[in-house]
Parts: sequence; structure tokens; C-alpha cells
Amino acid sequence: MEFVVKTDKSGRLVLPKAARDEMKSNTFILNVEKDRLVFKRVPTVDEMWGAFPNIDMEKHRREHAKER
Repeated sequence: MEFVVKTDKSGRLVLPKAARDEMKSNTFILNVEKDRLVFKRVPTVDEMWGAFPNIDMEKHRREHAKER
């Protein structure tokens, strides 16, 4: 999948909806590599579930829900 995009006068770049849908995310890490920009999707908490065995993820979810 390839898109042509450009920045607006404030330097913002809009990612096409099809690209965001394909990546299933709206949060990315941007790496600048010589003549290219590389966007990597940031994993969601659900995807990282179990990656931290000493953390009570359910407790974390409850506390985060209270902050909303």
C-alpha cells in the first residue's frame, strides 16, 4: 500500500484513513531514516497483555478507567 501525502502549512501530516485502518491504530512511532520516514504502530495495552508478568493488568485497567 502506497500513498502520496504532504504536510500542511503547520507541518502536519495526515495519514489516509485506509492506512490507519490497515495499521489498526492512531498512535505511531516515527523514525527518520536518511531519505525516508518510517511509522511503526505502537502496540495497544491488550496486545502487550502478558508481556509484564509481575504487573496486575486488571488493576491497572481499573485505575486507568477511574481517571477518565
